[in-house]
Amino acid sequence: MITTATKRFRSGLDHLSLTSKLVRSRILQSYSPKITFLFETDRYIVKTATNANEIDELLKLRHRVFMAELQGKRKLFRIELDRLDLACDHLMILDRATGRAVGTYRLLSSLFFEEFYSEGEFELSQVKELPGIKLELGRACIDIPHRTGPVIQLLWRGIAEYMKKTDARWLLGCSSIQIQDTDAIRNATFALRNSGQTEESLGIFPKRGYRPDEFGIDLTTLSGTDTLPELPPLLVTYLKAGAKLGPTPAIDRDFNCIDFFTLLDREAMSPLFKRKFFG
Repeated sequence: MITTATKRFRSGLDHLSLTSKLVRSRILQSYSPKITFLFETDRYIVKTATNANEIDELLKLRHRVFMAELQGKRKLFRIELDRLDLACDHLMILDRATGRAVGTYRLLSSLFFEEFYSEGEFELSQVKELPGIKLELGRACIDIPHRTGPVIQLLWRGIAEYMKKTDARWLLGCSSIQIQDTDAIRNATFALRNSGQTEESLGIFPKRGYRPDEFGIDLTTLSGTDTLPELPPLLVTYLKAGAKLGPTPAIDRDFNCIDFFTLLDREAMSPLFKRKFFG
């Protein structure tokens, strides 16, 4: 009796696994890239994803980082997928030794879309009116063993290549900091404002459902004593490049983080950054 039940249970799991693969395959099969390129280093291959198998690999990587590692959660198909993924291009870094994807960035160009993911969290009407092609970056993640400076630099080399191919002037997106504590959020916000790294003139503010005051967080009271906390490496790179942040973060409970809207003008990049990645 126990043996029969065990066999049925295992058979059910096998069926669920097979079904999930079929569903995932059908969903991803429609994927087609807008822009393609590839370059290599001794250890890595940097390219845009070109087929369903590569997209599947990237969505599994995102699941490992965003769901399992950061939140201790698991989705049914072990992929982290949203409604924009199959319409975007995806930058990927492959480890030559294993053939596995170890880094990714989602790329959404205003050449192909009128809507940005960031608009779900922020009011961006003035940003969208800025002259020039805009490239939204999102869903950045790197597998734990490969979280090094060289891999981050490869992501930026890939972004620079995509910008060249689309003649993009603006980089934009949500830069996340994995904090939810009220004092930590206040500290980070006021420290960034006091550092002069926020942009006040473009009317960038969180939308309903993401506003700090809705979560009992007051970011209107002036503060001049806060020190800047340790920031994620990708956000640090943005700031070194000359990016500006929206003055008020969005509170993202789904990913247990706060998001600062980030805007970088290619024409106002730091000369060192421009030479390094744009030649």
